[in-house]
Amino acid sequence: MWRSLVARLTGGQKVVGSNPVIPIMYIFASIISALILVLVICLIRTFKSKKPIAKETRQLLISALIPIVSNLVVVFSSNYQLSGICYFLYFSSTDWMLAFMIRFTCKYCGYEYRKTLKERLVGTFCGLDTLIMVFNPFFHHVFSSEEVLFGNGHLYYNYVSEWYHYIHLGLSYVLAAVCLVLLLIRFIKSSSIYRERYFVMIMSVLVVAGWELYYILNPNVLEYSMVGYGSMAVLIYYFALEYKPFVATYRLLSEVVGNISEGIVFFDENNICIFANNKAKEMLGYGQDQIEGAWKDIMMMTAGDEFDFEDITREGYFQCVRNITKEEGERITYEIEYQQVLDKKEKYTGAFVALKDRTEEQKKLDEERFVATHDRLTGLYNADYLYSRVEKTLKENPNQRYIVVTSDIKGFKMVNDIYGTRTGDDILIKIARLIEGYASKDTIYGRISNDKFGLIMRRERYRESLFSEDMVKATTSNPDMFYPIIIHVGVYEVTDRRIPVSVMFDRAFMALSTIKNDMQKRVAYYDSNLREDMLWEQRVAGSIDAGLSTQQIIPYMQAQVDVDGNIQGVELLARWMHPTEGFLKPRRFLPTLEKNGYVVKLDQYMWERACSIIKKWESEGWEDLYISVNISPVDFFFIDVVESFKSLVELYEVDPKKLRLEITENAMMYNSGHRIESIERLREAGFLVEMDDFGNGFSSLNMLKDTPIDVIKIDMAFLDETKNPKRAKQILESMIALAKKLEIPVITEGVETAEQVQYLTEMGCDMFQGYYFAKAFPMEEFEDRYLRSGEKLIIANGGNDVLY
Repeated sequence: MWRSLVARLTGGQKVVGSNPVIPIMYIFASIISALILVLVICLIRTFKSKKPIAKETRQLLISALIPIVSNLVVVFSSNYQLSGICYFLYFSSTDWMLAFMIRFTCKYCGYEYRKTLKERLVGTFCGLDTLIMVFNPFFHHVFSSEEVLFGNGHLYYNYVSEWYHYIHLGLSYVLAAVCLVLLLIRFIKSSSIYRERYFVMIMSVLVVAGWELYYILNPNVLEYSMVGYGSMAVLIYYFALEYKPFVATYRLLSEVVGNISEGIVFFDENNICIFANNKAKEMLGYGQDQIEGAWKDIMMMTAGDEFDFEDITREGYFQCVRNITKEEGERITYEIEYQQVLDKKEKYTGAFVALKDRTEEQKKLDEERFVATHDRLTGLYNADYLYSRVEKTLKENPNQRYIVVTSDIKGFKMVNDIYGTRTGDDILIKIARLIEGYASKDTIYGRISNDKFGLIMRRERYRESLFSEDMVKATTSNPDMFYPIIIHVGVYEVTDRRIPVSVMFDRAFMALSTIKNDMQKRVAYYDSNLREDMLWEQRVAGSIDAGLSTQQIIPYMQAQVDVDGNIQGVELLARWMHPTEGFLKPRRFLPTLEKNGYVVKLDQYMWERACSIIKKWESEGWEDLYISVNISPVDFFFIDVVESFKSLVELYEVDPKKLRLEITENAMMYNSGHRIESIERLREAGFLVEMDDFGNGFSSLNMLKDTPIDVIKIDMAFLDETKNPKRAKQILESMIALAKKLEIPVITEGVETAEQVQYLTEMGCDMFQGYYFAKAFPMEEFEDRYLRSGEKLIIANGGNDVLY
């Protein structure tokens, strides 16, 4: 078309191909055919592309194929009508190709174009132009045809431009200019990083425009401008879907790598640093002039003390974590990753090293590990980690003898209550520092729980004084603390390594428990007998339910008599006919049951048996007798004692005065206000309350002053447990006299000799209980001996006539 325009401008000179040597039409046809093949290949590849612009590129390629194919058909066609149709397709399709070029450019530049007024306007112009050209066969206002004969005799119909053809060309110029302006605007507004992608498109359009300009100025019988159109389409496809914007990519990578928080270092094939971001320089402490020689230092840092860096480079990949101490003493942790870079032929082209600062993460990890294995307050090992370390040590030293030591502070809860938890914590920290101070390197120690510490040490290093003397000094050095800090220690020599480590420490605590209430003895040692005692206690405590349900627990009775030998009542005592342990007296099993809390079940059982016996005696005519039962201090912790007794006498319909309740001074030591209130409620309900073992506690007078009791029981063991019996008798006489003045009856138990009966009677004692009069008997035997016979216990001939 450009050639025809020039022909018109130069006076309508006709051009006829007349070269008989080289058939120029075949050369042109070959070029066009090759271009069509390339366009088809590009078109096929657009269907496989996943890029968002693939659709617009595909539309542009299709629109470019139509005029090129049409022009090729014209060259080989000698038919006038077919040539006219192909010229129509050629002229009209160039409009639509440029329209799709605008659509592609908008998509490529990120402009909003689809379904907008701009797109509809371009489509309207192209549609009108196409419609006008449809009428060319009738009016010949666009083009006309002339015959051209090539040198090889081939007839070819060339077009001759008419007036509307120039309007059509003007529209094409406008559409092409729009594309170029859009690209230029985006090129100017874009960041320098992204200008490359627009620059290549601008250059493609300009190259094609130059090609077209050349053929305008140099007319030719064949339409070589089609090569320009096709080339532009191919270039657009390439730059849109295949081309990698290397400059933009490099700049982006440089920006990203340069600003990431990790250090990145690249080396060439000669191990010379060619790039290092700012973070890497900062981490390595290098300046720009030093970084080129960083290879050896980085490799030595990577290898550490474990590897040869030549082995690392030979492997091609290596990752490690290294702790590095800087000159100023700061300890930092780096994660180092080394990776070789190979080309497509597996040839070494360089390597990169990534450096990550893991110092803070390592600190947090170390803290988490410390918390998981250490006690927060003292910094010593916690129980789990202590046991695991001990287990490992025992396995690694099978021939070494070891001692396990545990400690416990007596009444430590009271220290926290009186002085506060801060003071209690200070004591625990002081003990921890003391243990650290005298522990050798092979001693393993830790805080097991609360105020309990434990350690294991070699047998030859153990000295009892460390725990019986030094520990006391450490905990009594606070002049403001008046509460005595007593530390008891349990020791177990490891003789059986088959048992779990936790059991070894349990055995040391087991030994400690035997002196827990001892104010003088500080260190106790585990032996096999202690273990047997503990196992025995477990067997007894575990069989109490069966003992009660099968009536292995047998009520025994011991008489309480007046000065004339008349039986006034009995104390109900428990005996256990155990199926495997045999006959057990209370002193054998009661401490165990009190320790485990099972004494509550025993007491409730004995209380109910007492009510049933009173009811039985009433039915048999023995209405004047009472029964005394014991209340353990533990009962107040687990049950409502008052409601329990009230429910029992109501259930069995017995007089509460016939059920006397014995309570010891020790039962009143804790929560005395609540227990005094309970005793008052019991007395209000009609029960008589006896204070058992009066005088054996540390606050007897206070108890006598504050506690509402009906009877005092004094144990004759009070006289036996002294080095000054004369003074003890005087105190005993004073207690009986005091009770007389307070009008409180006195029962003396444990009376075994006539001499005791005589001076107790002279002191004014009212009631007696003991072997001198009668030992404890089972209920049936007691009834046969003393109730059914109608006899009384006679005090005569120094007790020789006592009935047994």
